[in-house]
Amino acid sequence: MSVLLFLLFVSVKSEVLKIEGKSFNITGLVKDGTDPYQAKDKDEQVYWNVHSNVSIDDFSNCDQECVALSISSLCYCIAEIETEDPKLLDDEEGFSLTYKSYAIQDGSFTIKVVCDKETSKPTLVDRNYYITVTHRSPCGCPLEDPDKPDPDKPDPNKPDPKKDPKSKKLSFGSIMLIILSVLLVLYFAAGIPIMKFGLKKEGIEIIPFVRFWLAVPGLVIDGVKFILSPCLKSKSGYKDVDKMGAV
Repeated sequence: MSVLLFLLFVSVKSEVLKIEGKSFNITGLVKDGTDPYQAKDKDEQVYWNVHSNVSIDDFSNCDQECVALSISSLCYCIAEIETEDPKLLDDEEGFSLTYKSYAIQDGSFTIKVVCDKETSKPTLVDRNYYITVTHRSPCGCPLEDPDKPDPDKPDPNKPDPKKDPKSKKLSFGSIMLIILSVLLVLYFAAGIPIMKFGLKKEGIEIIPFVRFWLAVPGLVIDGVKFILSPCLKSKSGYKDVDKMGAV
């Protein structure tokens, strides 16, 4: 059972190609070496694979393993995997893999993978031994970078201003309350020494404007009664003028 799970894991394991900081899942492009891509080029048959070697067993004179093989009456290796030069495309989203051949000095073999929603049949263009194969496939679309922050998702390391009390801004009322509290503390801190040592007051008289502060509770009570007086039944001892006249 464990052997089957291991084989299943190997078969579904994705192959990721990293180029200039971007990653591409090329699992859907890489084929088995004995069943490569192929296309007709003039009088020759070209076989190639993506980021992997080709192995053709149908020809006794073609026992080479290269990324691309050109076969007519003879077999030529036109792309050595050791010469692979990966680059990002400039005009389209995708990447290219360019190979050289030790047997052919002038020329190159380039696999161009263009980002597309659907996979289409690859095309081959040969310009005097400069061969370009174009694959249009989702494999040409770069994978999302897991380290790149998503602007639509909140940063877990950054506190949420709605939940973090430290990040909340003070309201205008809170600022005024703090200012009044500070002024009140300064008022008594400066006034009491002046009254005691400057004016030689004793006892409760050292409080600046002590009569006013003693009257504050009564003033507050009178204010509350005045505000609530329309809602309370009158207990006044005054009589109506009409009733007094009747008496």
